Amino acid sequence: MQTWNRLFWICLTGTILLTAGVIFLPRYLSRSLDLRELNWVEVGERDDFSFLEPSSGSVLENVQVFRNLTYNGENLTLISSIEEPVRMNNELLEQVYNQVMSASEMGMLPWVGFKKYEYSDRLEESALALYQYWPEYAKFARYYSLTYESEENPHKTEMLNFWYLRFSDTKTFDYYFIVHAVSYQIYYAELYNADTDIYAIQAKEDKVYKMKDLYNMQYDSAITADEDLFAIGCMQYYDAEGYDYIGSQNLYDKLGLVILYYEGRSVYIEQSVVENSLFPAYQGVSVGFQELANRVRYLVE
Repeated sequence: MQTWNRLFWICLTGTILLTAGVIFLPRYLSRSLDLRELNWVEVGERDDFSFLEPSSGSVLENVQVFRNLTYNGENLTLISSIEEPVRMNNELLEQVYNQVMSASEMGMLPWVGFKKYEYSDRLEESALALYQYWPEYAKFARYYSLTYESEENPHKTEMLNFWYLRFSDTKTFDYYFIVHAVSYQIYYAELYNADTDIYAIQAKEDKVYKMKDLYNMQYDSAITADEDLFAIGCMQYYDAEGYDYIGSQNLYDKLGLVILYYEGRSVYIEQSVVENSLFPAYQGVSVGFQELANRVRYLVE
């Protein structure tokens, strides 16, 4: 009898210990491992990691980023595409409008209105007011992120975010803009209206005339007032320290080229005559940084 009692207590004790071990042992081991690595830092190889940061924000560096825009757009991501005007942010439309009007007043862009006025969200009845309220005719607003490797740190990838917008009434004007996502500063503009059509025709005729004079060795290299206004407008709008201007007579297929200087470094802005199959009514004029002007078509229409 004593033997059975002893066997019973041994089995009961074993069962209790086994149950306690199953319940509490894993917790104990996990806590021990956690405490063992508390306040410890494991150092890995530098080649095993990288991090992403926004671009610096300076005009000089941001415009040069577009050199990284490849033909196939592997490093370009379309974050958002808004095709309905009613869904577009009013602040975005107003900021873009103000930037364009400011650039037009400085002479950097062809004029896109008939007089100076403030932004309004109401369309006037007069046909002459169409240019004034062109934000009412937004066709799309697309938000892109362009990533690129940092020149300073091989383990850092940077990104530049920007908006690509179109405004058109399909009859009298058609406008395209690429602007910085935060400051809304213009990197590229493509404008089509009756004024740009006249401007393009005169510019082409003027270039032919100058080339004939150059051929006859009678060319006067003085820069015209309109050309100087465009160059000064670019310098003022982008807050550059100085500029040089190359006129159309020295360029193959451009109306003008402005070189802006920032602390010994430079960027190029080009002005060209353009045409658009979506809006064949008028010839247009494009103005933008050279790093982007040649790559605009990489963006999906």
